[in-house]
Amino acid sequence: MNKSNIILIFTLLCVSAISLAQQQASKSHLTDEKNISAFLAAAAETGIGTILISASDFPIENTGFYRHKGWLAINPTKLKSATTQLEFKFREGKYDLIFSGVGEYDGESAYVLSVNGKQAMNFKVRLSTFSYEEGVDFSYLIENIQLKPGDMLKVTATVGTDGAEFSRARWGGIILVKAGKGKQMMNKLKNNETTETLKK
Repeated sequence: MNKSNIILIFTLLCVSAISLAQQQASKSHLTDEKNISAFLAAAAETGIGTILISASDFPIENTGFYRHKGWLAINPTKLKSATTQLEFKFREGKYDLIFSGVGEYDGESAYVLSVNGKQAMNFKVRLSTFSYEEGVDFSYLIENIQLKPGDMLKVTATVGTDGAEFSRARWGGIILVKAGKGKQMMNKLKNNETTETLKK
């Protein structure tokens, strides 16, 4: 093997190692630094173009929410509902929107999503088997919604109860894909077994 071939192989190995490190850093950035829930992070890995708006991107001051595992949640001993809103800052267009709720075993939480004060979703998440679960079965798809920069996205969450305990109305955020791609995204997440199940 001549010197040129050795240099070429070494260069390719270095480029490959750098690329792998960048991919791992990107995944770490998604789940740790930006505090994105596992379900939203999984959506980013499907190969379908996404805009992710994590619940943790929404403000919590004076809203009644607190942050937990990339989710927003309510302390039911203090409040039974909470509201927060965020300005949409992405490209104008028609989107399919997936709202990521979190199933809990102690109550069916309810969520209302409004755009510029107009209700776009009223969703009660199903009970989970575990302390809390995240995934397709706990999400809601809104198809063909028009959004533009400056639109206000408002989320109101209300805790549920099983008669003995209250849920915390946890939610993970919003996944946006090009209009017509929402069902494909939901199917891909379910088929790839990216539904996240967590235990306390």
